[in-house]
Amino acid sequence: RGGHPAEWEVIKPLLVNTGRRAASVDCPSGAGEFCPRKVIELSDGRMVAECQDVPPICDTLAVTLADIQMQRIDRTKFAELVCGALGLTAHQPTHISGGLFSIGTHDVVAGRSVSVFGLFQGGSQADRGLAVFDGLQGIAQPQLLLVPTSRTLAEDQKQFLARTGVEWRAFDDVLVADGANSVSATPMASDLLKKLEDVVRQCLQGGASG
Repeated sequence: RGGHPAEWEVIKPLLVNTGRRAASVDCPSGAGEFCPRKVIELSDGRMVAECQDVPPICDTLAVTLADIQMQRIDRTKFAELVCGALGLTAHQPTHISGGLFSIGTHDVVAGRSVSVFGLFQGGSQADRGLAVFDGLQGIAQPQLLLVPTSRTLAEDQKQFLARTGVEWRAFDDVLVADGANSVSATPMASDLLKKLEDVVRQCLQGGASG
């Protein structure tokens, strides 16, 4: 809500509650030994986020249940949004491995398409290894992988994807929201899908001539 205020109305319907609560709230200082602020339920039912440093470094915050409910992206709703924006054929999102899941396909001809995947690696300890991409093996090329930001992937992961012919883009590169909260494809996304479509057609032509 704070990081993407202009897109919040687009993002909000994609979120579902996990049933878990945050145990702490970020501090503006971020420097104390006992940061961040701990969520405490008072005897009268009120909740506060309180600095645990002595003396306190940050102000105590009054928080509500809505403030500390932990949410996650509903992959099915997210995939539907992406498919609608990019003109993909929607499939039931399939969890492949780790945070990797299928979104849909850009169909070229019967039986051949560009497969589009998403990668959500939540938490502060994202998987920086190459094993997260094992699920892409055995799926026909070309493939497009969508990730939250360019910093989602480590450099060796980016190099691995380049070696294996998998294109990757951040969501901001391929999706844009307008003032009416409608999401559409960016020109870059349209050009990229056309490029990948051409790869499929060239492969088919090469196979026919062979």
